[in-house]
Amino acid sequence: RNAAQFGKGIYLSPVGSGGRAGMMAASPQYASRDADRVQHVLFCEVATGEPEQVRDGGCAGSDQDKPSSEHVDTGVDTLVKRTDGTVDYTKAVRLVVWTNKMNEFILPV
Repeated sequence: RNAAQFGKGIYLSPVGSGGRAGMMAASPQYASRDADRVQHVLFCEVATGEPEQVRDGGCAGSDQDKPSSEHVDTGVDTLVKRTDGTVDYTKAVRLVVWTNKMNEFILPV
């Protein structure tokens, strides 16, 4: 339902990403119906790797379909750099895993 707002990939909601937003992925409203009108929700464990902040492409979307460099693995809509050089992505509402990384970073539970 996010289309390509933050790039082309698999959109997930990090648990604890603020109120109900953390439960976004578990809501049936975000699961499309298949040909038999059945909805599926995949509960999974996600390794974020080294995230980068991705640009919000708005209605036009973003054409990003892979990490911007070999040093990052996933994308988040909100990324805060700490003074010690580490990054904090706990405020992120959307986590993007690009399709070239999905089998490595998304594990069904």
